[in-house]
Amino acid sequence: MLALRKRERTVIAVGLVLVLAVGGYVLLRPADKLTFGEVLRLIDGPIAPLPCLSKIAYRRCADCQDEGTCEIRHVFAHVVKAQRDVLDHTTFAEAVKAGAIPEAVL
Repeated sequence: MLALRKRERTVIAVGLVLVLAVGGYVLLRPADKLTFGEVLRLIDGPIAPLPCLSKIAYRRCADCQDEGTCEIRHVFAHVVKAQRDVLDHTTFAEAVKAGAIPEAVL
């Protein structure tokens, strides 16, 4: 429950939602302007599986000899690209339209 409260405060602090006294949330930005990637980064921080692939918290891996020849980085770069293509280009409005999120949630 504590982790949920912390995440709730994070999302509220950046002006994405309003918590209703009677329970529930209201988006403060239009659902078609809010992507899953933006919200995930605000709540959980970097979404890249390796620090050397992070957009917001890049750092070289401690055991890395050379990023340019690192095969692990190369493979995960493809994973991150696919992940970003979906998360950074899918809005909450699109998810509702596709039936992935009930409209009542928004």
